[in-house]
Amino acid sequence: MVAAASMLGSSVATAEVEAPSPAQEVIKLTIPPEPEPGFYLFIEECTKKITADCGDIVVRNVVENLETSQKCCGELVNLMGKTCHDDLLRFFVSLPELELNATEVYAKGDEVWNTCVKITEAGY
Repeated sequence: MVAAASMLGSSVATAEVEAPSPAQEVIKLTIPPEPEPGFYLFIEECTKKITADCGDIVVRNVVENLETSQKCCGELVNLMGKTCHDDLLRFFVSLPELELNATEVYAKGDEVWNTCVKITEAGY
């Protein structure tokens, strides 16, 4: 799902990415207009701060309640940062095809962040 952020060439685009589901189905996403200038460039840069595998694991933790490893928590907290994490969640919530509940995603995103901070403080 992090791959969607790297397909943000125009203000409205269509991209095929894997949906966060056990079946790993490919769906077409409509990328909405930027909420503010430079937002998509910013989140694209954010995706470069974490490995694709860890990005996928963190997103799946948020939307599917999977566990995030110590390594991926370390990348999230020490390399990506809270602003990138929050803005990527905001991007995913903005994709209508994913049908994500914003309140649930933001609450779970904060929970994942706080858990990862504790894990990294314990020794990443």
